[in-house]
Parts: sequence; structure tokens; C-alpha cells
Amino acid sequence: EIAGLMAIKGKEMFESDICISFTGNAGPTPMENKPVGLIYIGIAYLDKIETYEYHLIGNRESIKKQAVLLGIEKILNILKKNENFLSI
Repeated sequence: EIAGLMAIKGKEMFESDICISFTGNAGPTPMENKPVGLIYIGIAYLDKIETYEYHLIGNRESIKKQAVLLGIEKILNILKKNENFLSI
């Protein structure tokens, strides 16, 4: 829920067509009862919001890199599914 709200607010603040947000725990230690590697991605575009939950494995830098690559993959999939979005 937070990742989705972050993406919506970012889209509004920056007056952008699409916004992605990341939240969770990349480590190195568990916090607020959240295990290391639990991350959420939110993407706001058009009038839609998509959120994803992942349980990643690795050190802090590895988890951050994995999260960004997953985010890029999700945005590319959204753009492919919404070809008219590209012409806006």
C-alpha cells in the first residue's frame, strides 16, 4: 500500500506520466519485524497503480540492484502493454 501511495504522490509532485517507488528492507539487518530482502515496488501511470512484493536474497547492494532491475522490467512490460501510452 505504501509503495503505491509513494508512486502516486511522486507522479503528482513531479507532474510526470509515470512514477516508480521502492520501499522495504534491503538490510543489513531486519527492521520493524521486516526480514532483509522484503521489498515493494509501486508504479503509477495513466490512472492506474500497480504494486509488487518481492523477497530477495543477497547483501544490501545486491538487493538494491535486484529491486531496480525488477522495476525496470515492470515499467518495460507496462509500456509494451500500453503502446498508446508511448504516444502521449
